[in-house]
Amino acid sequence: MKFSNFFSLRNKSIYVFGDSHARVFDFLNDYFKTDYKFETLHVGGATAQGLVNPRSKTNALGLYHDKIFKSCNKKDKLFFFLGEVDCGFVIWYRAKKYNESIEFQFERSLSNYEEFLLNLQESGFKEIYIIETVLPTIFDDFRGEIAHERKEVDAKIEERTKLTIDYNNRLKEIAARNNFGFVSLTHDLKDKETGLIKLNLLNTDKTNHHLENSKFAPIIYKNVLNALEKKKR
Repeated sequence: MKFSNFFSLRNKSIYVFGDSHARVFDFLNDYFKTDYKFETLHVGGATAQGLVNPRSKTNALGLYHDKIFKSCNKKDKLFFFLGEVDCGFVIWYRAKKYNESIEFQFERSLSNYEEFLLNLQESGFKEIYIIETVLPTIFDDFRGEIAHERKEVDAKIEERTKLTIDYNNRLKEIAARNNFGFVSLTHDLKDKETGLIKLNLLNTDKTNHHLENSKFAPIIYKNVLNALEKKKR
């Protein structure tokens, strides 16, 4: 499908903070006529677990804080799109490395994510939204740089998908109890027959684990709008 560039005046900004999967919002800015301009800060490899660690390798905490406290006002809408690296790699890797349970690492990731968001809320930011984590796209025969980086994780895609769905269910609970907005994705990404990611959403570059932007962008934008509408009620 061919897209044309749209250049429109957008006087409403949404701030998006995430890992490399958040690049889809840059694609929305460039190729879709939307009601919002997405101010996106994507940090490759950023994890929910590392959000409370000022010494993490990605420095996501410092980068996000710098952007939020220097560029955003307390009424701005802040969207957070994290968890893929946790569910696809970090939870499994740390459990194996430190001889701890998957459940312990799972809870640690969610707890750190919630702590980070609550700290922002306590700082006066009230328009906070959580975007569901994308389902795993790295099948067992996947090849490429990201597969090499995650080679120490031997969990099958079925296991990683189940963990991600459980993770998203918990994110929904976190959003509900803290009055955060919530952007659902799983119902549009999951194949009803296989229970895994829909194959037609995968990147045409077989070594790229990100979803195909042209197919993912309208899905995520539709669900962002739904979340904004629900938050108004």
